[in-house]
Amino acid sequence: IDDLAVAGRLPGIGAFMRVKNGADFLEATIRSHLPHLDEIVVVHNQSTDDTPAIVARLVAETGGKVRGFHYAAKVHPPGSPGHAREPADSPASFVNQSNFALARTRYRVAMKLDDDHLAMDGRLAAVVAHIRRADYRLPEVLCFAGINLARDESGRLGVLAADPFAGAGDHFLFEVTPTTRFIHNPRFEDFHHGRQRIFADFTYWHL
Repeated sequence: IDDLAVAGRLPGIGAFMRVKNGADFLEATIRSHLPHLDEIVVVHNQSTDDTPAIVARLVAETGGKVRGFHYAAKVHPPGSPGHAREPADSPASFVNQSNFALARTRYRVAMKLDDDHLAMDGRLAAVVAHIRRADYRLPEVLCFAGINLARDESGRLGVLAADPFAGAGDHFLFEVTPTTRFIHNPRFEDFHHGRQRIFADFTYWHL
């Protein structure tokens, strides 16, 4: 609770990302979301690709609007046997990494964001405008989803016909409160907030 510093949070919206080897789409994701947000916090974990260099460059380029942190402990990936048995407060738990990332945000509203989400500019802008009109006070958790993109055998880009939609309420915008946190689930990290979840819109292309 103390780590969230709820009383001192600024009016605005800050996204947080948990990244491991996300270099393929990380920069495009960040750049597509930057016009809509007040900060993007990137917490990368033992990446062996160009993720750290991309984060460092964007931190320098954006004057602090992108903020980067290296979560140094080896983390068990969601769905793994290690994750299933690891306590939520262990440095090796993805739950702990998620709470660390959330605690690094500085704004009243936070957004869970993945490194392969390319913003749908107009749709995301409309959701963000709603939040700003409400002075960053949200009675509900605003869930959003995406559209799955893929290339066919000839390299043409399109929507996956068999599985067009990405996400079913597992990405969201929310007002940070003293009870906001991630908790352990044997398969992944569960989000605990205490407020009703409602669907806001499709806001990203899932790369």
